Amino acid sequence: MNINLLYWAGETTGESEFTCKAFAHFNTTMETVIRSDGSTYQNFYFDPKTGMRLGGGTKQGRSTESCWSRGHSWAVLGIPLTYAHMQNSDIMPTYYLVTDYFLSRLPDDHVPYWDLVFTDGDQPRDSSAAAIAICGLLEACRSMPLDDAHKTRYLNAAKHMMNSLIDHYAANPEESNALLAHGTYYYAGGKGIDEGNIWGDYFYMEALMRFLNPEWTMYW
Repeated sequence: MNINLLYWAGETTGESEFTCKAFAHFNTTMETVIRSDGSTYQNFYFDPKTGMRLGGGTKQGRSTESCWSRGHSWAVLGIPLTYAHMQNSDIMPTYYLVTDYFLSRLPDDHVPYWDLVFTDGDQPRDSSAAAIAICGLLEACRSMPLDDAHKTRYLNAAKHMMNSLIDHYAANPEESNALLAHGTYYYAGGKGIDEGNIWGDYFYMEALMRFLNPEWTMYW
């Protein structure tokens, strides 16, 4: 997600080094954090001296081999954001793999649990992951060369998630200063569980804006 600031810097200053570094980081991420089934690690480790790839990890998810939902939603949005700058159509199979995995792990109300290993039960949700994913699906439908079947599916999924957030996850202003309730910051660390959070509010508003104004221009 953060590398989009480097794309912006490259376009704004005319210094191609910013763009090259951003795209190199993107490609390294795609090669390392995405598993063969489309799930993701939260982070990936390298030997700082040799650059050898040491393996993936997950701090905020349930376990190293599970799939932290908000981290995965960053991929659902981050990939089309890079596509919007680089037009790298070779990423399409990977995007389908990552996004279809996310959608396959959603519970009945279309809002994920804090880790995608859970698809039902009483585990906390992460409404912010849904808001982020909605933005990713809508950006993909706007800027990426999706086939018709995926485009239809992704638009429908975005609508289902958006409606669920509006109907069941919008915060009560008499009880919270957040816009979006039932987010999870760091379940394993016991922090920010079943609360509103600033990124959830931001991406909830961005998702609404994308639906209301499909021509909305990104900030980066």
